[in-house]
Amino acid sequence: MKILFIGARLFDDVDFYLKEKNIESILTESNSNASNLDRANKYFIVPRGMDGPIRIAKEENVDGIVSLIGIDDPLMDVALAKEKVENELKIPFIASNAHTIAISSDKIETKKFFIKNNINTSKFQILNSYNFEEFISSFEFSIISSKNYLNSSENNISENNKLDNNKLDNNKLDNNKLDNDNLDFPLVFKQRSGQGGRDISIIQNIDEAKDYFSEFNETLCEEFIEGSEISIEVLCFNNSYMPLVPVYKGETSLNGLHPLNKVRCAPADVQGLDNEYVKKVAYIIAKELKAEGTIDIDFIFLNMIKSCML
Repeated sequence: MKILFIGARLFDDVDFYLKEKNIESILTESNSNASNLDRANKYFIVPRGMDGPIRIAKEENVDGIVSLIGIDDPLMDVALAKEKVENELKIPFIASNAHTIAISSDKIETKKFFIKNNINTSKFQILNSYNFEEFISSFEFSIISSKNYLNSSENNISENNKLDNNKLDNNKLDNNKLDNDNLDFPLVFKQRSGQGGRDISIIQNIDEAKDYFSEFNETLCEEFIEGSEISIEVLCFNNSYMPLVPVYKGETSLNGLHPLNKVRCAPADVQGLDNEYVKKVAYIIAKELKAEGTIDIDFIFLNMIKSCML
């Protein structure tokens, strides 16, 4: 068996298994100085994008393709390449599909997904150039109508990424809006795209809100939730979903510590937390997303699960 892997950074995580099973590995990478290149049986330096890996897959007559790309920006290109390869070349391609990426790489679409599927998520509001001044002057959010909210969300998504049947019941959206009467700092400001803490700030006063908004003209604003941070991976293949062990990543804090700098413990051992319940929620999310490959889901545990994919 011969498998093509796209991206070298995480290749060492699978290399030992490939050697154990005597599977020939082909690796494509755009960075000639990347680590792990010599671990593969063959490697090819190709330009960024999917044209190079697809060409190598055909030339090497591989039996399957696995994407090891773990950052958001190129994931839609990978998803579209997956469709092309599987439909035209009939080569299995392990990667997230376009439907999943359109939701999970866009925090506003993710919010809509949670609400549509009755999954608890933190209360939120969209701040933009039309309502930010009112927020500053009165520290109360103007209510954005569900119609305007959905239109604004869709206008910033490419035609290929738009979702079918994404209209939500007005009451569901309103129930998840921040309560103006009880609103208080700290709040969380974040952009609709990005991962690993990029462009996310914990806002503790008006001046910090102004500073953030001087850089961005729109932000997703959420309530700050104090609790235990939990993550869980789900293996997804052929419409089957297997949640793995929930992982504890510490308590939420105001210092905005990057996820890679946190100590993790598994299985999660948090008082009051039911790990089997975490698995059930993760299973529902993966199934409704129609996820493929692997998916990592982050939760904050209070006395109930509140989910937020970052």
